[in-house]
Amino acid sequence: MMTRRKLAQELHRGAGALFGALMFVVLFSGCWSLGHNALVEWTLASPKVGAGPILSIEQLLRHAKAQGVDFDDGATLILPGADHFGAALCNQRQACTLLLHPVSGAPVREVPALSLLKDLHKSLFAGFPGRIAISLFGLALLVLCVAGLWTHSRRWRDFRRFRRDKGLRTSVFDLHSLIGLWALPWLLLFALTGALSGLGALGTLLLAPQVYPQMPRQVFVDLMGRMPAAGNPSTDGDGKLTLDEILANDQLRTPGFNAQRLTLHRAKSPVRSSDMVELAGVQSGLPSTAVFERHFYRRSDGLWLGDLTSGSHGFWTRAFIAVQPLHFAQYDWLGSSWGSVMRSVQLLMGLAACVLCASGLFLWQRRREKVQRDRGVPWLRVSQGLCVGLVAATAMLLLVMQCAPADWLADQRLNAFFGVCWGAAALTVLVSPSRLHATTSLLTAAGGVTALATVLHGLQWWRQGIWPGWQLDALLFTCGLLLMKPQRWLVQSRGLRESHDSL
Repeated sequence: MMTRRKLAQELHRGAGALFGALMFVVLFSGCWSLGHNALVEWTLASPKVGAGPILSIEQLLRHAKAQGVDFDDGATLILPGADHFGAALCNQRQACTLLLHPVSGAPVREVPALSLLKDLHKSLFAGFPGRIAISLFGLALLVLCVAGLWTHSRRWRDFRRFRRDKGLRTSVFDLHSLIGLWALPWLLLFALTGALSGLGALGTLLLAPQVYPQMPRQVFVDLMGRMPAAGNPSTDGDGKLTLDEILANDQLRTPGFNAQRLTLHRAKSPVRSSDMVELAGVQSGLPSTAVFERHFYRRSDGLWLGDLTSGSHGFWTRAFIAVQPLHFAQYDWLGSSWGSVMRSVQLLMGLAACVLCASGLFLWQRRREKVQRDRGVPWLRVSQGLCVGLVAATAMLLLVMQCAPADWLADQRLNAFFGVCWGAAALTVLVSPSRLHATTSLLTAAGGVTALATVLHGLQWWRQGIWPGWQLDALLFTCGLLLMKPQRWLVQSRGLRESHDSL
């Protein structure tokens, strides 16, 4: 009769073997998505503008107009901030057509390949169905966490035990246990919010026709609120306010509100003075997003028309709205200092979760090989090649973004280059006689390439006397050094085994 703990062990191993490789891809691409804003700035080849104050809204719009982009009906200006580099002009469909540097107003040429992993994490390049599939991996991660915790002894000594002199497998096992125990709260956060992010949206779409049979979209109006009417403009003088003045008045009225987007709504009537300005952002102390926190002002005289906020909803609706900022580390509602700290911690926990998946796959493969004496199981090589290939391709992408000309970076061929690197690295692991040596060699090469990319980036800016983004360089350089660690473990493990054999 199989005990509950034995059943949990089999569930943990089976789920890890079945979903481990794809879960690694989801977690790794999630870490990239979290750092996407910093990576956009990191790709700038030269400091054309240097340091200085951020331009006003009116100045940014003048720079945009000089580039042939006008702030027209329904257009949105995404303001520079912690969640977005530069100022972006987007149309009614939220397709951004221009990105301006926040200091100089110069157009910034984006690198399409930067969004590859971001889109991979959001939808697996499959739109809404892909988003649902990603959410299911959140449920799989939840099962793995619960089953892993059930099987663990949970002794206090296990929270600090790491044996480096007992061979490679023991070291990886202790590393897997340490990460699983210390990162458990964040793993549960990733699992629950990841699952609810897509499945909650699916549930809303499915239930909308049942709640409002005649007008299914009414459920979204109830969730987001209805925009107020601009009304008649003031006749006491012209009262004309600039967009910067409207933003400043909003900050005085609601000091805890951090505006992130500005949208100009044109009136349907010929009277332009009844246009309306919408400021969307986050409110201090309220976990929400700019989709639900919006302030409205009349364009002609800056008159406040009303606010829409998630705070007006019930507890369960607010909890549902809070899922997205928690999952995507949008902690601006905690303030700039605490928000930066929480984003950094979540990024580190995401990287630790990647190591957790990789170490778990390694342990399962070694156990399978030991029990079955089968070193040619195709799935083992495919899963390992998938994970290692992604890391190697990402490292090459970082290096190319520092070496290639700006025109080449804006080309879609860089996307194909990334795919070729991923496939070539995975194929190397798949056909190599020694999968372990191929894996450690590729990881060592990826670590060296990542470190080289950070050195090149630092040198380009150091020559100009400034070094923005040094925090990201430090993180990437550390990751590069850690990627070389498995090769050292392999050498130490081989030396330890040979010394035991000689006794």
